[in-house]
Amino acid sequence: EFAEILLGELGHEVIRARSGRRALEIAGREAFDAVFSDVVMPGMSGLELAEALSKSHPDLPVILTTGFSDRIVTSGSGGLPVIYKPYRLETLAEALHKAMRPDAEPGSSVERRAEG
Repeated sequence: EFAEILLGELGHEVIRARSGRRALEIAGREAFDAVFSDVVMPGMSGLELAEALSKSHPDLPVILTTGFSDRIVTSGSGGLPVIYKPYRLETLAEALHKAMRPDAEPGSSVERRAEG
């Protein structure tokens, strides 16, 4: 809910998925500018979700968040941006900006739709 509130404050429309599998189902029928996922989720980790999405939507940016993840510590994030909890609005805004507009100049506007 915290992430959804922050994303809303940044002007993004949020569609929440309660699991990685559900996120894959939604992504199969709707277009998104980005996916924001916790690393630790029931059934499918955020890393597994990102891997599955990279096959079906190779240009879809995925940003991960975690308080602590043994998997990230031991295996890394596979090059995906990770925001560590607790995070601030500014941290989330910058991560979205970099993920969604990697070639944009700092300070330019951010796209308006993300999945949480």
